[in-house]
Amino acid sequence: MRYDPESREWVSNILLQGLYTTIRLSLWGTVLATVIGTLLGLCRVSHRLFFRLLGRTYVELVRNTPPLVLIFIFYFFLSGQIMTALGVEGFVASASEGTRELLSLFFATHIKVYRLCVRPDHPGPI
Repeated sequence: MRYDPESREWVSNILLQGLYTTIRLSLWGTVLATVIGTLLGLCRVSHRLFFRLLGRTYVELVRNTPPLVLIFIFYFFLSGQIMTALGVEGFVASASEGTRELLSLFFATHIKVYRLCVRPDHPGPI
């Protein structure tokens, strides 16, 4: 925490905001995993064939999908909706210039790594 003389109040620094975001994501992940796991567990032991097949299909699809594919699906297709729901876009828009530069550096590094994955024979520097 630090004291901001302009607003005359205590504000959290970036590390505390990151801790808060991590805890919030962890709690939401735990709640969603518990709800989905419970529903699918109930589907697997249901007396109705449709629910048993639904539960088994989900389990077999997730079990037989490599983790990297799941990460790509989440990152490229689902992250836009989740980040909007969590208010990350508002945080980035209201962030200071230093925070924006840090985020730009972070994403630029990921883009370069992605480029190397797509074209590993690229002669240019990283």
